[in-house]
Amino acid sequence: MFRHERGVKGKVDNKRRRHVNIAAWVIMSIIVAAAITAGACAMFMPDRPPALLGHPEK
Repeated sequence: MFRHERGVKGKVDNKRRRHVNIAAWVIMSIIVAAAITAGACAMFMPDRPPALLGHPEK
């Protein structure tokens, strides 16, 4: 049997593991970017409601 078929560490296993690590970092980066964006929007949005949402006219 070949080395990669027996599960012994070889080039194929290292390459697969590298792809998994890269995918994990990409997913984590997307999550962090979304969290930073949401936090920035929460910080910079005005505290007062927009004029369209003001008191109703009687």
